[in-house]
Amino acid sequence: MFFRITVIYFKDPDGVLVEFAAWTRRVGRPGDVRHTPKTTADRTT
Repeated sequence: MFFRITVIYFKDPDGVLVEFAAWTRRVGRPGDVRHTPKTTADRTT
């Protein structure tokens, strides 16, 4: 399995530099989706 850390840096409205980091991996494995996909025909409103 391929994991990596993705980091985003940005400044908040007060000018403070903020870092956001998250573990990421490739998607598309069978266990990634555990529900039946919906379509526009499934809408109730």
